[in-house]
Amino acid sequence: MLTLMGWLQWLKGRGSQADRYLKLAAEDVTDFRLAVLLRELINRGYIADVARDPETAYQRRLI
Repeated sequence: MLTLMGWLQWLKGRGSQADRYLKLAAEDVTDFRLAVLLRELINRGYIADVARDPETAYQRRLI
């Protein structure tokens, strides 16, 4: 669940928050490969394609 939460934060363009979730996931299950790989992408500065495109980027809806 922590990995999923981290991945979703990364897709929203929130790398710092994503890294926190992924770090917890990697600590919970030692060397959980998906969490480790996603953290590596974030630490290398890679931004998800969906977050880079203004048409597809997450936009918080204000009501």
